[in-house]
Amino acid sequence: MADFIPHTPSETREMLKEIGVDRLEDLLAPYPKDHVLPDLSDIP
Repeated sequence: MADFIPHTPSETREMLKEIGVDRLEDLLAPYPKDHVLPDLSDIP
């Protein structure tokens, strides 16, 4: 199966529905925020 990268909001909703979550936040909830989005404050 080829990787699917959604490009539109409806494609994103379709992908999340296939994964079994309603929102992207639900998919990322088990992970600490700093693992998902690192702190970029030290980058000039």
